Amino acid sequence: MPESILRYQEKGALTHIQKSTLLVSGIAMERKDEEALQDHARLKETHQIVARRLRKIIDNYDPIKALLTREIETGGFVTKRETNTREAQDRLAYLKILNDSHTGGPFPKLLSSFEEDGMLMHQIPFYDLKTLRTVTLETFDKNRCCAILNESVEKVLRFMIDKLYLDTKTHYRGQGAWSTITERLRSRGLQVIEATRPPDVSDAKWSELASLISDTKVRNREGGAFLHPMEVIRMIGINKKLVSRLVPPWLSRIHGDLHFDNIMVDDFLPRAVRFRLIDPKASTMWGKLGLNDPAYDFGKLLQSSSGHYDLISVGYIRTRMNGNGLPTLVKEELVERNLQNGMSGASVTTRSERYKAWIPGVLGEVSNHLRDVIDGHDSYITADPDWYIRARFYEAAHMYASIPVQLPNAERSLAVLTRSFELFNSFYVDFEI
Repeated sequence: MPESILRYQEKGALTHIQKSTLLVSGIAMERKDEEALQDHARLKETHQIVARRLRKIIDNYDPIKALLTREIETGGFVTKRETNTREAQDRLAYLKILNDSHTGGPFPKLLSSFEEDGMLMHQIPFYDLKTLRTVTLETFDKNRCCAILNESVEKVLRFMIDKLYLDTKTHYRGQGAWSTITERLRSRGLQVIEATRPPDVSDAKWSELASLISDTKVRNREGGAFLHPMEVIRMIGINKKLVSRLVPPWLSRIHGDLHFDNIMVDDFLPRAVRFRLIDPKASTMWGKLGLNDPAYDFGKLLQSSSGHYDLISVGYIRTRMNGNGLPTLVKEELVERNLQNGMSGASVTTRSERYKAWIPGVLGEVSNHLRDVIDGHDSYITADPDWYIRARFYEAAHMYASIPVQLPNAERSLAVLTRSFELFNSFYVDFEI
């Protein structure tokens, strides 16, 4: 290799090599014009020299070193308290199982647990991290936001697939599986109906919410069918081929509530993200603590990304009734704020950005990246070829089950309900029920 190239590299000025060009003494030369570049071994050697040089720079660059070694556990702790129910006890027991199985992993370490005045208390470390929801809503640069979300989701998925799903894969008797799934959804549906009974019938939003939830008839929306989620589930049950694809081929331990607000990340270096997975939720749906369909977790991630649940839950997306008496989602990109009156007594109103208009596009990219990561994992795809159809089903089901979470804010609950209608209906169309 020409000495001039090596000298140039040792000065630290060469930071990247393109396959078609190489910087020689600061001048780009085409491969076809430089005989040495046609030798693959020499090109590889050049890459290795550059990589070693960059690693040396990074290793000795204190600001980067400080970020990579920054403590994310501050020594403090968070105390969580909830009513001492069987469900709460199961969650605590499952966290202990995850701690024992994945020591030093991304699940929070259980520091202590105790009962006090009928409440179940437990303490976990305090993490100096942000949730992915916070990253989504508060990052000002589009490319940085997309890089952090994609890197985080990819790292979370690789850990979950390699260290949890495939490692704890459990075969089960699939007979009656669809009945188990639909029975749970019907139970959730009844809980939703009960939770959304209007406390004040004069409140228009409460009345609209209660009416849409309880009325399962088929409606027309802009010339097309607008099916109630329970109606979509009923029609799925008639399609035996589709039912067979929605039944999980096996079960494993899962997180159980893997949405963006339960994924905490160190976002200082977008390409070197560290993460923690908080609030795992134990399921006994299939008769054994913590075992469920991995697609249940994938559906939660889709709910936060393509489902736009986080945008709805903070009021960035609201509903507007259309001419058919059905709700339509409207993005609140701009909001008007009244300022204090001026010296003349005039009222002053300003319009400002409610949220960044590029966020839905970034969330769409994250949803696509999620699918690419899972489809690119050969071992997982071989074991679970129909994961995506079940993830889409769970995305819609999770949205529907999340309606009571937004109460007593009837408008946001109505927006979640509207989005669940949209997701179930798109599922109906995409998979040709």
